Amino acid sequence: MLTKEEIKQKALNKYNGYLKSIINNDTYFPLEIKGNKKISTQEYSKAFEAFTIFYNNSKEKKGYGYSFEYEKTKKIKIKKIFFETEEDYTKFIEKESQTNSFKKNIATLRSTLNITDEILISNVSKIAKWDEKFCTNIARISSFIIKNPQSNLYQRELPIAVPTKFLEKNITIITSFISNFIPLKNVDNKYQKLGLLDKSFLIKIRSTNNFKIFDSQNNLSCTSETITLTPKEFEKFNHSSKTIFIVENETTFYNFPIRKNELCLYSGGFSILSFKNNNYLRENSLFYFGDLDEHGFAIFSMFKDVYPNAKSIFMDMKTLMEFKKYRAEGKEYKGTLQNLNNEEETCFKYLKETNSRLEQEKIPTSYIKKELDHILK
Repeated sequence: MLTKEEIKQKALNKYNGYLKSIINNDTYFPLEIKGNKKISTQEYSKAFEAFTIFYNNSKEKKGYGYSFEYEKTKKIKIKKIFFETEEDYTKFIEKESQTNSFKKNIATLRSTLNITDEILISNVSKIAKWDEKFCTNIARISSFIIKNPQSNLYQRELPIAVPTKFLEKNITIITSFISNFIPLKNVDNKYQKLGLLDKSFLIKIRSTNNFKIFDSQNNLSCTSETITLTPKEFEKFNHSSKTIFIVENETTFYNFPIRKNELCLYSGGFSILSFKNNNYLRENSLFYFGDLDEHGFAIFSMFKDVYPNAKSIFMDMKTLMEFKKYRAEGKEYKGTLQNLNNEEETCFKYLKETNSRLEQEKIPTSYIKKELDHILK
């Protein structure tokens, strides 16, 4: 015969199904609990004791919980165990408060988002664990990002009534939830996936002619070969140099053989895509030099969406074969690339087929300098 604990466990196993019925507005009760209903002992006193315990834990005695049907002949025979109402069920399994929160969460998500029952059902276990305040914050952030998939705001700048650190602390949950609504960017950075800026996003600019730097607060000035700007500061950046090189890695940035009236820019991987509102780059000769791997070509392809005048350098089969001894195992990029020319496409496919990569740091500065003389003629 099922014990109270066994009935409770079987009832808990049906909780997700019950939550789904709330979403679908389905009838879920009465809810029958299957299992052994026989009173196993043959001794009358022990059988009576087992039935008494079973009875004392039932709705008939407690006012809530499981009900049962039985017939009494020479001995008692339990025919059916079931929960008659929602209240009986949730109180017995100690889920009244969680269920009430779940119902409010569903109402919040439906009122804030254009959310389907299918999305709710696929996330039912997660939503059931959220308290009401947490769910409200998830809904507000999700609504903003779905409507503004490329806001280019820092996560603490979002114009919504949510604690400033909430997104930062819960970005994995938020990203997973938003992926039900819109395709996320196929990039490594967790903020860029959501069309946001990372606080670490800075662009370094290097020139042969030193930049003049003025500290108005301390009334100091100096010169430097490099400057560092945020995405918003970079929007206003302009310079007399007519040739600009974008590189993917910091070591290459400092070693790149720029000459007079040339600039070298570095931000690091996909973060360069955050620096997209600059007419100076669009109006001059712009060259992109990334790692020879699937992700390097992916960054370049996305970069060309923003700056169609960009051309790749050293991202070809000639360079790859010249330094093939330095190749390493590649990392797959699952997206599709739209902006590659035939030479770039050939190199990308080769890297994918051979699962290989060549980091740009492996290409000697002497080789870059020599080839640049031909490229820029």
